[in-house]
Amino acid sequence: MKGHFTLLILSGLIGLPDRLRSEDKPALEIWLDADFTNYRESSVAIEMGAQLAIENHGSAIQGRQIIIKRVDHRGNSKRSKRNIQSFKTSEQGLAMMSGIHSPPLLAHRKLINEEKVPFLVPWAAAGPITRAEGPSNYIFRLSIDDSKAGIFLSNYAARTLKSTSPCLLLEDTGWGTSNLKTMGLGFQENKVQIAKVVRFQWGIKSNQAKHIAAKLYDANCDLILLVANSKEGAILINALAHHPEPTKIPVLSHWGITGGDFHEVVPHSIRSLLNLKFIQTSFNFNQIKSTRKKQVFDRLIQTNPDIRSSSDIKAGTGVSHAYDLTSIVLLALQSMDLSQPITKLREQLKHSLETKPLRFDGLVKSYKNPFKPYRKDNPDAHEALTLEDFAIGYYSKDNVILNVE
Repeated sequence: MKGHFTLLILSGLIGLPDRLRSEDKPALEIWLDADFTNYRESSVAIEMGAQLAIENHGSAIQGRQIIIKRVDHRGNSKRSKRNIQSFKTSEQGLAMMSGIHSPPLLAHRKLINEEKVPFLVPWAAAGPITRAEGPSNYIFRLSIDDSKAGIFLSNYAARTLKSTSPCLLLEDTGWGTSNLKTMGLGFQENKVQIAKVVRFQWGIKSNQAKHIAAKLYDANCDLILLVANSKEGAILINALAHHPEPTKIPVLSHWGITGGDFHEVVPHSIRSLLNLKFIQTSFNFNQIKSTRKKQVFDRLIQTNPDIRSSSDIKAGTGVSHAYDLTSIVLLALQSMDLSQPITKLREQLKHSLETKPLRFDGLVKSYKNPFKPYRKDNPDAHEALTLEDFAIGYYSKDNVILNVE
């Protein structure tokens, strides 16, 4: 019995002793470097999931509180760089966590790895993020990975939707470019010729979107694959739906559109007109079948007064991914000596995530040693999810996301 009680404390199921001891020890911080200004829904969802994981582990480990610290980069890569530089000198910053945007991570991947900043990625999907060019790799992702997502979407388009003349509508960023490459490879494997590729900038206006819609209809596409976040996605979807051509082109989208208020700006009548579907991961708060996962959801409701049902959760994948990823990090911390200097703790966290036996029954899946030491001949070493964890989703008439079953 004595050994069993000790195990419960170590696993974080009994949190009270750590909370009592944490008063005289400095907290450890996870800096959430996300866009709380323009994409608040996804950023808050990530924060909510990470916080839930921390609370489920007793809020402290070895007497040190674990705290989420917001640092809003507002979608600006230069501001994100300043946040990384500030983190480097922090005496309490243990790790950073990103939001919906890939460009800040792509722009500063070299800086992150050179400065040995453990960076947790529960949403941003661009393929190169976790694939360092040098020997050091401090970025860990539990999310969709575009090196696989583009293949998944193109396979679904060709094999399930039977597309023979797809068009690609991609934002003009590193995220869009990585999807151009992988979708192109996917369609090539399916012996499907892409009819047209159109790129667009962040902040696109309605008139510009109308011109893009005209180009796509003129290209005789039978399907549009869209890579956009919610703001630009809403403008483009509305333009495609309101084009005078009577037969509308269906749209298969990346999941960026789910990170904001897209479902409020684009009504069900428009979404259904274009038969809009998008990539997701396999767990969905609106389709919980496991008793264990239902208990996690009940805990989420108890700790967040604004949530009374699954339909109140905005950007649910941000919650589930951040919950699973933060839980894995907390398990890694339990085997570490947290009295070391902060720079040593960051290095040790990377080592523990890569080498310690870590098992966790999460929301998306059950994990067994989800990360490995990174090598160029093992490009998925810092990817916790695989193709088998992806799904296709859609917005219901009631504006909730459901997965195609």
